[in-house]
Amino acid sequence: EDVPEWLAYRVMNFLHHLLAGDWSAEHSVEDALLEQGLHYGRLWEVTNALNLEGLKRAYQGDFPGARERIERLGKLADQYQHALAASAGQFLTALLHLERRELREAIAALDHYADEHPEAAFRISALGHRAAAEWLRGDADRAEATLERAVTSGAQHVAGSCADIIEHRAALWTFVDEPHVERALRELFGREFRHGA
Repeated sequence: EDVPEWLAYRVMNFLHHLLAGDWSAEHSVEDALLEQGLHYGRLWEVTNALNLEGLKRAYQGDFPGARERIERLGKLADQYQHALAASAGQFLTALLHLERRELREAIAALDHYADEHPEAAFRISALGHRAAAEWLRGDADRAEATLERAVTSGAQHVAGSCADIIEHRAALWTFVDEPHVERALRELFGREFRHGA
């Protein structure tokens, strides 16, 4: 068996199923394969598998599982001086705070992440998630200002979703002003509603 090729396939298969909405455990990359991948120096694949699994677990409410992936990313970052693992751990930490509704901590972590990652896509992601945290705090003005920063950041083709959000702000603030709207949508779409919101 060609471990590097099999690991690359399993990571891409996992990503495909996550994006397709199939979050079942059968698509996760096994820990034994990740360990083998490390023996072959496949840090990119191992880091991305841990990051994706951590994101999935955070969104599913498995906070201890997400925290365990953050710790493993930290060990990779330290042991191999691997910047991608450090970056993934930082963002996953911010997202975990956001999902746990630790909004002050989420905003601080997202600001730190944005400061350390000047690349457009990373900044847009950090600003978009920061706006979500501000929105969850009920601070529409700050959330809109953050989205405006994202739109005017100069990131061509990346900031479009932030512009779309601002364009539909009246509908979005309904979730802040009318608590029964989110409850009704959860009943209609099930627990997964929050993943697509």
